[in-house]
Amino acid sequence: MGYEPPKPVPANEVIFEATKEHQGEPVSTGSMFHLSPQQLLACRDRALQGDVDSAVKLYEFYTFSEVNNNERLFWMKISSELGNATLQYNYSLYLLEEGDREEAIKWANISSSNGHVKSKEMLDDLTLK
Repeated sequence: MGYEPPKPVPANEVIFEATKEHQGEPVSTGSMFHLSPQQLLACRDRALQGDVDSAVKLYEFYTFSEVNNNERLFWMKISSELGNATLQYNYSLYLLEEGDREEAIKWANISSSNGHVKSKEMLDDLTLK
């Protein structure tokens, strides 16, 4: 009877909690958006070359997994510039909170023209004030 190495654990069991009550639900938001160092570098390269999905992944990583406000804001703006309507809306909200109403309206208009419904509602509210 010698040493028996541990059996490999399927990736989905590593990522997800396997309890009767929470079968298949994520362990945490941070783990859902985690990127390995290799994934992080690949996403950065692709995002800086104009890949909106990679930019959004970086925004999510720095928002939920490796919290870093400067990086979060940087990738929010990049994602907005690359055309993600939801992050355009989020960016307009951020700008409004920062007191930059003119720039907030600009990004809300862009988001609205990309089909984001809440941006339209926000613009309606801002033009009434």
